[in-house]
Amino acid sequence: MPQDFTIKELTVSLPCREGLVQIRSNGKAEIRRNNKVDQFQLPIYEGAFFVEKLYFSDCLGDFLIAYDISNSIAEGISMVVRIDRESLGIMWRTVIRSCYVSEPLLQGHFLYVAAIGWAGKIDIRTGLYIWEIRGLYASGTTSDKRGWSCYNSFLRPELKGTTVIFPEDPEHLDAHRPFPPQKLVVDDKSGKVISGIVPSDKKRD
Repeated sequence: MPQDFTIKELTVSLPCREGLVQIRSNGKAEIRRNNKVDQFQLPIYEGAFFVEKLYFSDCLGDFLIAYDISNSIAEGISMVVRIDRESLGIMWRTVIRSCYVSEPLLQGHFLYVAAIGWAGKIDIRTGLYIWEIRGLYASGTTSDKRGWSCYNSFLRPELKGTTVIFPEDPEHLDAHRPFPPQKLVVDDKSGKVISGIVPSDKKRD
């Protein structure tokens, strides 16, 4: 069964089998276990950057965390890290070449995750991409010159046989967009886009 991720706000207490993991907006985290407090640090950039939101999974013997890093002028990036449960050291960290990460899906040894104009599949054993699709963000104007955009917010991905579906979040669509929420359908093995609106300059690795 897929392991659910849970969206959390800033400065949160997250349940795990030992008790609680506390993570602050500056990336400093601690876990209370065995009558003591152990600490670790989520990677963030120096300066005015802070953790804006995160998704946490207590599974596969370690902690898997996907999160956004932002600053006061709205610049940001997303990241996924795997934290060794015993040492609390960073096993790997993977940068997502976009921002505003959506709720990921963990299935077996793979993490499916999306952000603005971006979707990818990560091997959680290594932190390496199996594939990623960039340049999905699309925009345009209606006949009355109102702007619209596509693939700037996603729901949690879905696995359907040999495909993975990245559905747009209908709650974050432009109200006047001339077409309904899209579902980006991707071949699970190759990362090839099967269906969905895709700009001509889309890049896939």
